[in-house]
Amino acid sequence: ANTIFIVDDTERKSIATQRSDGTKWGKNWHDLRIVRDTQAGTIEVFFDDMNAPIMVASDTTFREGSFGLGSFNDVGDFDDVKIWARPVMSVYEGYVSLFDGTSISGWAAPDMSYWSVEDGAITAESTEENPCTKNQFLVWQGGDVADFELRAKFRLRDNQGNSGIQFRSKIDADGTGVGYQADILPGGPWCGALADEYTGREPLMVSNGHKTIVDEDGTRTCTPAGEPVSLRPPGVWNDYHIIARGHRMVLTINGQQSAEFIDNDVKEFDASGILALQLRSGPPMKVQFKDIWLKDLR
Repeated sequence: ANTIFIVDDTERKSIATQRSDGTKWGKNWHDLRIVRDTQAGTIEVFFDDMNAPIMVASDTTFREGSFGLGSFNDVGDFDDVKIWARPVMSVYEGYVSLFDGTSISGWAAPDMSYWSVEDGAITAESTEENPCTKNQFLVWQGGDVADFELRAKFRLRDNQGNSGIQFRSKIDADGTGVGYQADILPGGPWCGALADEYTGREPLMVSNGHKTIVDEDGTRTCTPAGEPVSLRPPGVWNDYHIIARGHRMVLTINGQQSAEFIDNDVKEFDASGILALQLRSGPPMKVQFKDIWLKDLR
């Protein structure tokens, strides 16, 4: 194939920005060198000439993992395999897992009929037979979150629907989530947006690709801060990274910042509250979450 592929719960896809026309193997031994820089996202493949790569790619989807050797319908030998790497801290150092991949233990919702575990993921689904006429929330039972980092993978079936991650919030008497939400939509201004759900303030507090500052008196200033984000193709998992520290909150999807919020509003700022996953009311839909990791920054 003479390219660099990525495989992430879907068909393999070439990500090479530079590739060769072919490799003349012959019967002699060859030198192969692969260089991976997880911070820059670069991948370089060298063949015999250790100064000029024959294949190059850039991707930050996987920053750690296993190493393996394989072959497609060929016979090959490997010898003198060596790995050099700088010591690095795991991306999950200091985090705790909130989901074991098999059960929803540690999570609860008023109506559990929408929630299950499928494909090793927390799954929320509404159907024609079980319609969602009111927003549903699966609340983590480990206590309130204050200053924290959250990492999670998510996907929408067919990239259709509306969901989110509620944080520093509360659930009112009728089960409605009130407070900050990291939104999940396929694209547009609400994808990766920071919403302020049912507080009386502007619901779309920070739209996709923007930064919002709210002054002590509630004055809101919103400015563009980068290119809007969008989700990966249907079926492919997306990465959500949420950082909340003091009055500043930052949302990142698939390695790209989607929203930054600085909330100095004396009356409305919430320093802590529940953490929950949302199933939005409306047409039938399905959303899944997995690899949910939480780090306390206090």
